Amino acid sequence: MTMATHESYRKGSKIILHHGDWTRAAVTADLSANWSYGAVAYYLTNVGTILVDAYGRSFLRGPYRSSDTEYAPRNTGERQIHLGESCTVWEVSRTTGDIPVHLSCVSDDGIELWQKSLKSSTREVTSSAEATQIERRPVSTEDARPPRSVFALNWPDDRDTLPLIAPEKSDYELVMEQTMSPPGREVIRTVRRHGPWEFTEETTGKLRTIHVIHDFGQVRSTYETDDSGARQSLWIDIRVRTPAEQERIDAHFWAALPRPLIPDRTDTVLGENCRWFDLMPAMAGGRTSSCLTKDGIALKERHFCDNSLTSEWTAIHITRHPITIDEIKPPAELLSPQIWAIE
Repeated sequence: MTMATHESYRKGSKIILHHGDWTRAAVTADLSANWSYGAVAYYLTNVGTILVDAYGRSFLRGPYRSSDTEYAPRNTGERQIHLGESCTVWEVSRTTGDIPVHLSCVSDDGIELWQKSLKSSTREVTSSAEATQIERRPVSTEDARPPRSVFALNWPDDRDTLPLIAPEKSDYELVMEQTMSPPGREVIRTVRRHGPWEFTEETTGKLRTIHVIHDFGQVRSTYETDDSGARQSLWIDIRVRTPAEQERIDAHFWAALPRPLIPDRTDTVLGENCRWFDLMPAMAGGRTSSCLTKDGIALKERHFCDNSLTSEWTAIHITRHPITIDEIKPPAELLSPQIWAIE
């Protein structure tokens, strides 16, 4: 099936192939006269989604759910004709105020002929897609499911493969605890630093979140589980920026360097001295301050919202030693098809 897509700021198209429990949607969109966007999403019924675009990929187990939206589908009883096909209009989701926010017209054999997303306050259509061509024909499994290459990650092996390098920092491993955690919900953060690379893992019981970033953001990875420890989502973004983009990022980096707090405050943690800095001096409504050692390691960290302290972290263990890139990469098993119930 081919669909025409419309959003407030762009138009595009979507080509959909379906076989068994697999659906492949290839999306293109014209964002401007000289730039377009393309991505391919693979959907496995009742399991999850894999999205692949020019910059990276994401894996999502189960459908996305917003806390203020109800997702139980409702048959409106309305029938329409589109491309000579009869379809039933379904209310796919609605806000907690019982106002529809997504509508879909589905044929008797399960083909979505059109869909609309609505703004709950005004009922204005914010995005839509409608079929322009449908062909019922055999589709092979290989054409509908993701290729093996989706699970292969060519992670940069050397910091010099990325053009922008931050000022040198010591390699180290740091363990912090959140001192404001409620009983039974203690949060432990582990940080490993290698040159411009940083691995951060936070655990609360079986809940696990991993972030891997480069100082200038060309590589970024996020992995999360739910409270039971089940794998929920993995997002990997790898991109090479143009010289103009690099220049803007470089200027932003130097403009956003931490500013010393006034009065000049110091602290001592694990027998080491640190100095307090404001990490987000230009942030409105929120602020993060950190107590940094001379070589830039955060021994304490505090987050504020409207001058109210919302969270506080304190180092409980630190070691300075060489860290390898393999200790920074996301665990290899996270890209196993079996982990995401794909095989």
